[in-house]
Amino acid sequence: MKIAATKDFKRPRGKVFGTFADPARMDAVLGSFGKNLRREGSGGVGTVWHLDVVSAGKERPVAITLAGMEAPGVINLRVTSEMVDADVAFVFTDLPERGCQVAAELDLAPHTLAARVGIQTLRLAKGKVEQKIQRTLTMLGRPD
Repeated sequence: MKIAATKDFKRPRGKVFGTFADPARMDAVLGSFGKNLRREGSGGVGTVWHLDVVSAGKERPVAITLAGMEAPGVINLRVTSEMVDADVAFVFTDLPERGCQVAAELDLAPHTLAARVGIQTLRLAKGKVEQKIQRTLTMLGRPD
């Protein structure tokens, strides 16, 4: 299942990209999704963030890998867990008046029956899921 959302920023694309690519920003945002966050790597391609996320009432380990980065245009993440994997792409484009738009696309691949049912539920609440993604984009792109 694919889910997409966009967020506009009033800063140049290079600055927004730099904020998204900042490992400390990624640590802060990913840490808000679960607990026991630990990073393996310096923050460049190949860096992996491990955390525990509560899903279906259980803590589940999740690994998020920075799979690719092409400044200042694209950041790719790979999310892996026992229930679902996801490829995440952040695409940065220029807007008039020196602004920037970030489009996020998530491609979810469930591994279990419970995950398939959960994804079907997401389809019913697609608007809320897109709003959640937009909030995450805002958190990632917010300057310190």
